[in-house]
Amino acid sequence: MRRNKEWKLFVVFCLAAAATASALSFRFFGNAGFLTLAACAALTVLFLLFTHLRYQRMAKLSEALDGILHGQALSLAEYQEGEFAVLQDELQKMIGKLKEQAEILTEDKKSLSVAMADISHQLRTPLTALQLIVARLQREECAEQERQALIRDSRRLLERIDWLITTLLKMSKIEAGTIVFEKKPVNAAELTRAAAEPLAVPMELKGIELSLSCLPDAVFPGDFLWCREAVGNILKNCMEHTPAGGHIWVTARRTAVFTELEICDDGPGIQKEDLPHIFERFYRGKDAGEESFGIGLSLARMIFQAQNGTVKAGNRPEGGACFWIKIYEGAL
Repeated sequence: MRRNKEWKLFVVFCLAAAATASALSFRFFGNAGFLTLAACAALTVLFLLFTHLRYQRMAKLSEALDGILHGQALSLAEYQEGEFAVLQDELQKMIGKLKEQAEILTEDKKSLSVAMADISHQLRTPLTALQLIVARLQREECAEQERQALIRDSRRLLERIDWLITTLLKMSKIEAGTIVFEKKPVNAAELTRAAAEPLAVPMELKGIELSLSCLPDAVFPGDFLWCREAVGNILKNCMEHTPAGGHIWVTARRTAVFTELEICDDGPGIQKEDLPHIFERFYRGKDAGEESFGIGLSLARMIFQAQNGTVKAGNRPEGGACFWIKIYEGAL
């Protein structure tokens, strides 16, 4: 308290005011000056006492805040009323926010560690295969036909690595909130046709029929390009699990609350133990193919969630997997 310059100036001012008032009282009222002097002295002592107590409480609070920085818990129970009540409320808010941020940072570090381990594992397999292919290509006795086959395998592995890295970068940008999604009318029928176009050849080779039944008013606000990629990932998953000569159905409808896309197939369906984890990053179910990384469905859900939507998975009563995409008109 004594180190506070403003406090020192205020004390000097009070003493000067008390001396002036006492001097004037002695001059004009005689012995009444003693009463004025005593009153000024009492008020000054009371002021110093209360100021001292306030500074003690501030010092105690400062020590408590310093303890927080060293991992100690803060108890503000004694600051229930008075001038410290507002400060107490603000400190409680600040402490709660800091704890929340610390927990988020801890979870982010854990997630980053797990993600890095998963990425390393996913890249290790194709990179190891590429190393083996390069070693075989370096052999002098490697025939031209074998060389061409190894080059094709190398190109395929490089495409897988490129797709994996590109997809992971997209997911990282969505999580970081650096992508600004457009809010333009998206027609569900046009969206599905555009998403299915890259899959037309593999579907034709497997003899899979795609049926589209979208109502004309099935339009929702969103980013067409990102939604096309999300729907494409779901269609690709259905195609990979649909047997030759199978069927994929896409229906869309609009309500007053949301627009829903339903994508179903007549494949074996999703295993019961896989359902809770189907949208987890790098999760590969029992029926997953060798080419699967387990991130396509995870990216699809992230894209729609970032646009006020949801994606759920289940099985049809008749057999086969089914995905329900809902894009809500208002805030969830």
